[in-house]
Amino acid sequence: MSEELIEVTRHLFPLSSKREDTALAGISIGAYTAVINGLLRPDRFGSIIALSSTFMRDRILEAVDSHSPRKRKYYERFFGDLDTVIGSEKDYVALAERFSANPELPKPRFYIACGESDNLCQSNRDFSELLRANDFDVTYWEPEIGGHEWPFWNAWIDCALDWYAPGEMKPTTAGGDYSALTSLRAPDKAIPMTGENPDNLG
Repeated sequence: MSEELIEVTRHLFPLSSKREDTALAGISIGAYTAVINGLLRPDRFGSIIALSSTFMRDRILEAVDSHSPRKRKYYERFFGDLDTVIGSEKDYVALAERFSANPELPKPRFYIACGESDNLCQSNRDFSELLRANDFDVTYWEPEIGGHEWPFWNAWIDCALDWYAPGEMKPTTAGGDYSALTSLRAPDKAIPMTGENPDNLG
């Protein structure tokens, strides 16, 4: 992503080659991927937009400790061999913390949003706090309405793009009424990342 995709898009379109004009954005597992690639190549990416990121470091550690084949299989669909994730290039915590030991590295700025009804909300909150503790520029939103679902992402990508390029576009929903999201389900019912809830796996 940080090599071939950048070169291809810059060849096909009249895009800026400046770091400050280059951003990564994603939702769910795509947001996790955007964060990982942005932290691996801060020389290329000046901004990262991450909506409802699948920050699951704690769950990976729990799955390893549980010795549950079903839990391991569930998370290995996304992260590969769980025994090699922590401390590797897939570990967003380790990648963020390396900037403190390498102050010469440029730091991308972050826009992170995750709804309170999303079962990944706490991990998104924790990662935002970790970034701030390591002196990253972080804009974090945690709206009361919205789970791990397209209506939330459709609304908040407008806000994120307005953050990325203020004045260049007028978001259709930024600062608007998100009450329509409540009709999707009971407010206190979180929607898991997939149809299968790993907490129920023994």
